[in-house]
Formats: sequence, C-alpha cells, structure tokens
Amino acid sequence: MSLPARMELSAGLRSYLYLTAALCGAAILIVEILGAKMLSPYFGTSHFVWTAQIAVTLVSLACGYAYGGWLVDRSPKLHRLYLCILIAAAYLGLSVPLCRPIAERCLERNLAFGSLLASLFLFFVPLSLLATVGPFLVG
Repeated sequence: MSLPARMELSAGLRSYLYLTAALCGAAILIVEILGAKMLSPYFGTSHFVWTAQIAVTLVSLACGYAYGGWLVDRSPKLHRLYLCILIAAAYLGLSVPLCRPIAERCLERNLAFGSLLASLFLFFVPLSLLATVGPFLVG
C-alpha cells in the first residue's frame, strides 16, 4: 500500500500512521537514554558517554530525516517504511548481546573516542532508520 498523493486518508489509517510516528519518536528517545545506560558498565557515566550518545543521536536523526525524504520521494509505499522499522528493531535486538564485545574493543581507545565509536556502532543504524518515519509520513 502506498500513501495516496493529495487524497484523503481514512480515519483509521491516519490514526495508525500517527501512532507509528509517536511510537517511533518515543523509541528514539528511549534508545538514546538506554544506550548511555548500556555503555555505562564499560565507560562509566561521564559526560563523554552522554556527549557521544547525544551526538550520535543527533547525527542519526539528520541522516534518517534525509533518507526518509529520499525514500518517500522515490516511492511512497508504506511497506518500505515498516521495513525500516523492522530492521531497526532487529538491529537493536542484536545490539544487546553485541554491546559487551564492541564496548570492550572500543575501550582500547581513549574514553572519549571509544565511547563515541561504541555508540556509533551500536546505535547509529537503528536511530537513523527510526528517524525516517517523520519525513516519510510528511512526504
């Protein structure tokens, strides 16, 4: 199913899309906060960890917004949007068991750079994919 151009959406579909946008926005905030908590056993709770997590979140949002706009311009089919959400969910599920080996590997660097690398590896892709929702639905 694709989003019809300049056509009225049914009330049910409109509500479903609003719910999708709200849940993905909430998921982005949850990943941002819990991501820092996931890294804290390895890097502590210093400002380096929080700065890295916030920086990765903001860069991910910018990339996801650009990708979502490009994706909807290319084809406004809703299955593409929900595939992005599914991939983000699968990636986040994998980030839990991968957190320790990635964090330990990144600890070989200094604290600031290591926490940034770990945050990038673990959270950039799913946050970017979740950020595609807003522009996709607006487009």
